[in-house]
Amino acid sequence: MVFTSPLFLFGFLPVFLALYALLPARLSNPITLLASFLFYAWGEPVFVFFALGSALLDLALVHLMASTADAHRRRWLMGLGVAANLALLAYFKYATFAANVGRSLAAGLLGASLPPLFAIALPIGVSFIVFEKITYIVDVYRGVGAPARRVRDYLLYVFLFPKLLAGPIVKYHDIARQLGTRRRRLDDWTEGFT
Repeated sequence: MVFTSPLFLFGFLPVFLALYALLPARLSNPITLLASFLFYAWGEPVFVFFALGSALLDLALVHLMASTADAHRRRWLMGLGVAANLALLAYFKYATFAANVGRSLAAGLLGASLPPLFAIALPIGVSFIVFEKITYIVDVYRGVGAPARRVRDYLLYVFLFPKLLAGPIVKYHDIARQLGTRRRRLDDWTEGFT
């Protein structure tokens, strides 16, 4: 779903904003997370599961990292988290390219035309998702930020639909407080619409 599409402007966004405004404040994060999952699943239903699994892996690694004082183990866990995220990015961005290069090389060596092996669709916003997840892991490792208190807060950070397609890359510790509590004021709504 694109921000300028009629479906988003006249369907998704008004329904989301109405629910957000009418439901109690304690449901702000759950409704925003649900809307973010729906928004992303509209264009990339399968990748939601990859990103969700990867985010849960991040949370597990960061929890282990935060619960140990062993510097070597903390560095190893941070490296594992960064490597897992970069592997996800490399798979979606470069697997089709690598397969086609391999197919072309094999065809040249064999002197025959080979059919394409496969094509992997590039998920929308995969780079933003991966780089934000990496900043979270590295910031917790460096002690710049604390681990997410709730799984829901971290998932909202990863999937928040207004920044999902084009960023900016936001650090978790910069918005952690806002994910926990935020005010709802008419002035803020007016400024947001403007």
